This record gives sequence, structure tokens and C-alpha cells, in this order.
Amino acid sequence: MGARPKRLAGPVALGNNVYGTVYTANAAGLVYAEVLSVTLCNTTAAALTGYIHLCAAGAEAAGNAYMYNYSLDVPGLPYTFPLKIVLEPNEILRAKGSATGITIALGGLEVT
Repeated sequence: MGARPKRLAGPVALGNNVYGTVYTANAAGLVYAEVLSVTLCNTTAAALTGYIHLCAAGAEAAGNAYMYNYSLDVPGLPYTFPLKIVLEPNEILRAKGSATGITIALGGLEVT
């Protein structure tokens, strides 16, 4: 098995109250992926909230939330969270913002 640290996604803008796929664990030969950090940035002057879910089939629910209604109340500052989210092949991280103006970036490993 080999592991390669990398930026898994982003920075990319989150949808305005619409979930979008941020990362899918589908690299060739992937055994699993680890998300080790999530960085969110509020690019507006207003307080916004962010949501992140781990989905096997793309259905967001409170039971698969890693971050739910998290307040990003200081515009312009990055909010970086050290996490350890293990994704099996074909699992998906989906996210949304409460309004337009949040970007997200993921750092981690893909293990092959």
C-alpha cells in the first residue's frame, strides 16, 4: 500500500443552500482516502453557516453529518479543522453553505 498526501479538493465555492459533491473517493486502485483537514472561508461581510456530510449514496441526513450548521461569523478568516474522516471507495463528501460566499478545501491522503 502507498499513501500520497495531497489536496483532495478545492478551494471551491459551496452552493447556496444546495448540496454539492466536494470529493469522491474514486482514484484508480484506491483502498481508502483520509480527509485530515477541512478549511472553510467566508468571503462575505455577513455571518454564514456550513454543512458537510459523508454519503455512501449521496443522501444528506443528520446521521451522516460531520459539520452541521457551523457558524462562520468572521469574514475573511480561514476556519481549519483537523479531522480524520476515512472514506471507503466511492463514498462522497458533500457540502453546502447557507448562502453564496463560502469556499472549502480538503487536505488528506489517498491510500492505494
